Amino acid sequence: MATIQLGYLSVTFGRKKTQIYNNLVALVGAALVCTSRAAQSFEMIMLGRLVYGINAGVSLNLHPMYIGECAPQSKRGMVTVSVSFSVVLGKLMGFVIGLREFLGREELWPLLLACSAVPALIQLVTLPFFPESPRYLLIDKGDKEGCLKAMQQLWGPGEHCAEMGNMFKEKEAVGEQTKGLKDLLVDRAVRWQMISLLLICGAMQLVGINAVYFYAYDIFQNAGISAIEAPYVSLGLGITEIFTTILCGFLIDRQGRKTLLWLNYVILASTLTLLTVTLTLQEALGTFCFIFFLVFCICVAIYSFWVLPETKDRSMMEIMESFNKLNFGAKNEDKLVCTRL
Repeated sequence: MATIQLGYLSVTFGRKKTQIYNNLVALVGAALVCTSRAAQSFEMIMLGRLVYGINAGVSLNLHPMYIGECAPQSKRGMVTVSVSFSVVLGKLMGFVIGLREFLGREELWPLLLACSAVPALIQLVTLPFFPESPRYLLIDKGDKEGCLKAMQQLWGPGEHCAEMGNMFKEKEAVGEQTKGLKDLLVDRAVRWQMISLLLICGAMQLVGINAVYFYAYDIFQNAGISAIEAPYVSLGLGITEIFTTILCGFLIDRQGRKTLLWLNYVILASTLTLLTVTLTLQEALGTFCFIFFLVFCICVAIYSFWVLPETKDRSMMEIMESFNKLNFGAKNEDKLVCTRL
């Protein structure tokens, strides 16, 4: 629900202001779940979770947009990894504060559910001191001076002619064809972009990591770990994700996105194969409960290797040109089509 409205919100209010308003939504959700026990209302928990969902839908999509547009081209990959780092850090903190020694007790669960208010409050206080996205200022608002000022604040003094030139080219292309949601779904110019987005974003949910988390206690029990020790062992999952995310930040601008994508899915498929042949995690499916995720990982790995263009050290216009070769064929590779929601 929130994601559908994100395009309108990010253009109408700007990337920065939308995030600021979104933090207020998170605080409302925290207030609802925190006071639900005193009010003896489970409906407040449900409503609070709904509000949290709206906040998450906006944050997970707007953060990469804002941070990617603010980052210089050479550092764009490392900087956009911050959204993944924030997610896995949140998981780890959830594991930690959910322990019995902290907030994992019956009388403290309202505070545990309301902990999301802390990062929202920090961002609400600090974000006003950051500049607006240079790309938004130039392309959506037509504010050349504001764009240059934002780039100088973010990247240091200078005229930044090359970056400004790329934005002007993108602005010209966007101005020629403005696309709505219906046009986006039927337009051949963005067909492969849409397919790539659906596969990669779908892969985030279908690679099996959520299933591994769901069955974590069963996995640990089959490995001989008691129920009392399992929450502490679960910390290893969060710590592992932290380290791999940091490693990805260093590798993404060196090895390229495409290489990391297909190689990652090959490794995931291998790991799920190991889980399938070594553990029985669900009585109804027996040892075959991870087969679906395994096949999906292999398919996305093949797609990432053969179809996706590399984006390392390339401008938005160059990436669009690569997709246009897929959309229109090699004979039309000089055709430039840019869309805006």
